[in-house]
Amino acid sequence: MSGVEPSLLKKDGTDATATTAIAPYFDEYVKFFDDDTNFGLVEFYKVDPDTGERTFIWGYNVNMQGAAVTSNVPLGMLTMTWKSTKGGTIRVVMMEGVTLVNQKLAPPYIAATPFADLSDYVVSGDSILVGRDDAFAFAAISAKSKTSDVLRG
Repeated sequence: MSGVEPSLLKKDGTDATATTAIAPYFDEYVKFFDDDTNFGLVEFYKVDPDTGERTFIWGYNVNMQGAAVTSNVPLGMLTMTWKSTKGGTIRVVMMEGVTLVNQKLAPPYIAATPFADLSDYVVSGDSILVGRDDAFAFAAISAKSKTSDVLRG
C-alpha cells in the first residue's frame, strides 16, 4: 500500500510503529472468531476534527486467522464497552464472531477468557484504543451480544 507507516501513541505515553502497536490488539481480537476467519487489510486514516473528513495515511495486511475452535454465529453482533478516562465510552463491535447471541456479561470477566484478555489489553499501557473524547479506557462496563439488525436486513 502507499503511504508511510505512522507511529501510534499508546496509553503508557510511548510511541510505536503501527504494526508493532496494533499487534497486541489483534492477538486478543482474533480469539472472538473461528479459525476459518481471515483478517487482512488494516487501514489508518487521519480525521479532521472540524469537518470529520478522513484522509488515508497507510495500510497493511495483518495476515491473521481467528483463534477460536467453535463456529462463528451468523448475524451475531458483540459489543464490548469501556469507560474512558474523560467519562466517555470506548466500544469494540464484532460482527459474526463465535459469541452466542443474547448474552450480557459484566466485569470482572472470568479470567483467561477472550473477554478478560481483550479487556485487560484495552485498559493496559499497551492499548492504542482511544474514545471519541480523545481518552483511553480505564474500566470495563459490559459485553453484550444480539442478533444484528443491520445484518438481518
